[in-house]
Amino acid sequence: MNENKYTKTVDSIHAPESSVNSMLDVVQHYEKKERIIKMTTIRKYVIAASLVAILALGTIIGISALNPKENPFGLYVNAAEMTAGEFTEVCSLMPVGGNFYTADGRVLMKETFTLDVSVEGKKIKKVTFAGENYTLEDVKADDAASTPKGAYRINIGMMADTADTALPEAARQAVRDLYDHHNYKAGEPVLQVGYNDGAFNYATNVKSIYDALFNRVSLEVLVTFEDGLTESKTIVFSCSGVNPETGLVSVSAKLQ
Repeated sequence: MNENKYTKTVDSIHAPESSVNSMLDVVQHYEKKERIIKMTTIRKYVIAASLVAILALGTIIGISALNPKENPFGLYVNAAEMTAGEFTEVCSLMPVGGNFYTADGRVLMKETFTLDVSVEGKKIKKVTFAGENYTLEDVKADDAASTPKGAYRINIGMMADTADTALPEAARQAVRDLYDHHNYKAGEPVLQVGYNDGAFNYATNVKSIYDALFNRVSLEVLVTFEDGLTESKTIVFSCSGVNPETGLVSVSAKLQ
């Protein structure tokens, strides 16, 4: 992190020459009278002089330089402003468009969803993205008329693997059941012996999977400004619901 304005400001503060001279005159006055001057007296002069310098400097460069604003940029996901309050719905997706893979009884389910992340602020030089438990499949500035100015279109890929013990067992079982449900409907062999499609509940099953996936996903947005300073914010997600009629998964987001 580069040296900030507060550090530079404090390092540059010196007591005015006139105040220092006044303090020295007091010391000399006491010396001429062969009296002992207390250090607290000197400290009072130095502190007072420094306060005068700070107030004068604050007037010249503005108090905001001494109290820099935190996170000086705004984040929007699909035009929804991100705050640290409640989750806000940002998109809906149709899960699993045939992206199932099997091997030796193991089931992998891949899901990709697209977000337009808009970064708003002054004198921004560069924006980079990072995060956990997903892959950034594509990050690019989008010039499409439908995309807000300054937005980045991001395709995020997630993987639910029944062999991944970091996922709750309920979510891994839901992946197996969802795979067999699709096979059953298509007239294909099911993976699990004794699978009963009559007990399958689509909304409950899918929510279990996407709760587990989104609960461990975070997207960090790192902004570099023209002066070299950097600030970052992290977006977290949740599955806010599944429509049993359309099958759409509602995705919500907020700042961590």
